[in-house]
Amino acid sequence: LLDDFKAFTFKHQATPLTAFVGTLVVLGGLSLMQSAARYAGASDAMLAIGSFAAVCTLLFAAPAAPLGVPWNMLVGHAVSVGVALLVHWTSAPLEQLFGISMLEVRKVLVPSLAIALQMKVGAVNPPAAAAAEIFATDPLAQRQPLYGAFFLVAPALVGTAWALLVQYATMRTVKLLKARRDGTGPPPATAPEPTVKVSVVDPAEAVVIVQAIEGAAYVEEPLTYLIETLTADR
Repeated sequence: LLDDFKAFTFKHQATPLTAFVGTLVVLGGLSLMQSAARYAGASDAMLAIGSFAAVCTLLFAAPAAPLGVPWNMLVGHAVSVGVALLVHWTSAPLEQLFGISMLEVRKVLVPSLAIALQMKVGAVNPPAAAAAEIFATDPLAQRQPLYGAFFLVAPALVGTAWALLVQYATMRTVKLLKARRDGTGPPPATAPEPTVKVSVVDPAEAVVIVQAIEGAAYVEEPLTYLIETLTADR
């Protein structure tokens, strides 16, 4: 089951139009959700981060690319941002204790560890490493609730799930339009072939009935022929 999920994909025939529309919907949706969250009082809400432009490039310009399958997208973001969180939680006390900045160290260490761990778990995804780098260098990301841990939920996983949902909708739309253009859509429903079942005691009577029905197919008034034939044979 795990292997099936790793290979699962929403690939479709990519065109400049589908790439434009898919990217527009993903980034526009994230921007709207971020604005709505901030309007509702979450002034530090983050959803529209730069790494999602790279996500859209994979999903809509190269939808068949192995690095863009849902497994790589979701697990890659989870492990990469997880690494960024661990480095942040470890370096923050050192900064306070010694009064030094660990920013330059985080900028180098976080993506290095994130990419290595992606390879270890078999979920390599470039935008995920970029998201980890954003967390390591952006004070707003580090101010997310739960000492920055909410960054893993939003924007990382929520944004990734939204992008995959839009890719799925794009795939379904492309297939539907292609089927209509090629005339290969589902065939119209047809009524089942009628069947006639005759139950009799005497096999000879069955033979007479079958012969009468077959003969009725070759006359102008089959019903009259059938009645007369069966009456005479009876």
